Amino acid sequence: MIHITDTTAFDENEVEERVVHVAGTTAIELRFDIGRSSLPTDVKRRLITIGRRFVTAGGVLRVVGPSEESLTVSRDVALGQLLRLLMRASVAPPERRQGAVTRVPGASSSHC
Repeated sequence: MIHITDTTAFDENEVEERVVHVAGTTAIELRFDIGRSSLPTDVKRRLITIGRRFVTAGGVLRVVGPSEESLTVSRDVALGQLLRLLMRASVAPPERRQGAVTRVPGASSSHC
């Protein structure tokens, strides 16, 4: 198990690792199927929103490490990116409170 926060964790077997070819070199691509993951529903929703540019139409989060590095470095960088996204998604945003209506001095309350 990989623990993201005290309350959020997932099985490392949920991450698929592939070697991909990028511009004549190789890199590591990590794939995480958000819909099938063991993450709580609210974390899944936030992960899709936060990682939108990395999420496929099928709901798979794809993170590719740098291709100019060794495969070990590429894997470490990709895993770090994945974990950062998961950490951000695991934190619920603060509740927004409705504030008082601000009145502008001299403005009338009727609209023409």
